[in-house]
Amino acid sequence: MTEVDLKGVLAIERFSFPIPWNEEMFKSELYLDFAHNFTGKLNSNGNGDILVGYICSWLFHGEAHILNIAVHPDYRRMGLGTYLMRFFCDFCLTMKVKTITLDVRSSNHPAIKMYRKMGFRKLGLRPHYYANNGEDALIMGLKLNGR
Repeated sequence: MTEVDLKGVLAIERFSFPIPWNEEMFKSELYLDFAHNFTGKLNSNGNGDILVGYICSWLFHGEAHILNIAVHPDYRRMGLGTYLMRFFCDFCLTMKVKTITLDVRSSNHPAIKMYRKMGFRKLGLRPHYYANNGEDALIMGLKLNGR
């Protein structure tokens, strides 16, 4: 992910989350040494690439934490979220990461289903985590040493 991608990333972010990150939040992530942010793009028959998703993460001491992942609504249910996650898991393996964690809204059943299919398991709960409605966040994790 680069600053050039931010217009598309921000559009997806606004479609995807009730409390979206703003441009400054994404920009700050681009310049942190421990932040690793990627975009997913599709080729549009010679018309250039279309940004369809992104993933933002922190890597530290052999662990990765996914801060944010989203796919544009027009491209959901096509396996692109799974593709981004697999790409990220492979990247983590090259970086010698042993565990990946993430937080997910307890009501986000499609995301939870995808994470479970990938081997993520519930590690805990953050009660009343989300400011807009007090919803709980599930803490999910994946051990990479068995992959």
